Amino acid sequence: MVLHVVEAFGGGVAAAVRDYARATPECEHHLLCHLRPEAVNLEAQWDGDFTSVRTLPGGHLANIKATRWAIREVKPDVIHSHSSYAGVYARLAVGHLPRRRIDTLSPLNAPAAPTTRAERHGDLLSHADLAPSGQDQVPAGLAEPREQGTGRRRTRAVPAPLDSALRELTSNKYLDVSLSRIKQVYTPHAWSFSRLDRSRLTRLGYWVLEGALAARTDVLAGCSKAENNVAHWGPISPHTVYVPNIAHPHGGPRRRPEPGAPLVVAGAGRLAAQKDPVFFVQAVEAIRAAGHRVAPLWIGGGDADVEQLLREHGVEVTGWVGHHEVREHLQRADVYLHTARWEGFPITVLEAALSDIPVVVRRIRVFDDAGLPVVVDTPEDVARRWAEITDERARDEVSAWARKALWENCYAVQRRRLGEIYGISVPLAEHTDA
Repeated sequence: MVLHVVEAFGGGVAAAVRDYARATPECEHHLLCHLRPEAVNLEAQWDGDFTSVRTLPGGHLANIKATRWAIREVKPDVIHSHSSYAGVYARLAVGHLPRRRIDTLSPLNAPAAPTTRAERHGDLLSHADLAPSGQDQVPAGLAEPREQGTGRRRTRAVPAPLDSALRELTSNKYLDVSLSRIKQVYTPHAWSFSRLDRSRLTRLGYWVLEGALAARTDVLAGCSKAENNVAHWGPISPHTVYVPNIAHPHGGPRRRPEPGAPLVVAGAGRLAAQKDPVFFVQAVEAIRAAGHRVAPLWIGGGDADVEQLLREHGVEVTGWVGHHEVREHLQRADVYLHTARWEGFPITVLEAALSDIPVVVRRIRVFDDAGLPVVVDTPEDVARRWAEITDERARDEVSAWARKALWENCYAVQRRRLGEIYGISVPLAEHTDA
């Protein structure tokens, strides 16, 4: 049984979580989430992938409490948290109990705790028939007195120090030993300390927080190799497993550009600092300045002022649309340009490659070992390589190379890695896309 905790359910994270649930039908999947505005464009039956769906109330403290209640209700074998805030909620929800249980949590090590066998075990050791042969018997002074004339033992009270320690342990709402048996899996979907819209000091704080929580993480399930490669906090670093994002085949024929028509260059995602739509606009202007005709398209929505900026530069903005509409818009593209400043691993890059659309990506850490053929550093680089990208023969080579580079981003590999993480045996089966 798996409980998915998602602070912002929408976009690529929502698609990835649903793919995880569909890839492991052997598990019972539950969802605790806060819906992003774009989540309204999910298909009507999106929640059918989950046995139950609960919502986060909002506010960090309230969300931690809600996560704890969900854990108590669902009683999962695995908690899989997605993105930074959800990772904090899920790992703090187990209270002050470290993932690696240590002996100092025992009430026997608390101040004034009992130290002798007789004190620790109370009246049990006063029964001669319960004391194993060859071990010390209970001293006479500790034996229970018998009621005069009846031969029955009077009930002996638990020693005060032990009673006090046990009461404190069992009444502590922040310490639930049963929660330590739940497997904690964490997928950042882009590390918070990779956010370039934050100061270096803030990013350092994020890194320290992630390191502190690493001790409560059983598996770091990065959606890219780069996401796992930076997870180094010394001896408390969690075990890492690369769980690739996947895309589903569209099934339609590849679109060929019409002779003389401007080529459609598409970008996608939330119009915010992460996707850097300004880089996209600058690339479009550089392509035009180089004498090429281009029809720019942005698939997605977000900040109204940024949407207006794009439209002022002749960019068609679709706004938030459902996943099927996203794929239809993507099929219009002759080139897909991914301009994000930081990422987990973008599903739109996979969808474009799977549709044989030439992919151009910005040089960021997540693509360092991806092996994609066209990587740029500046908007001007896009313009300089435009003729190479749009040449018919080169387009075919770029598309084929991209598909080979992303060979791990498939259903079979994702399913096998999730089976390893969730602790289930999953025979490889042919995937049929609905």
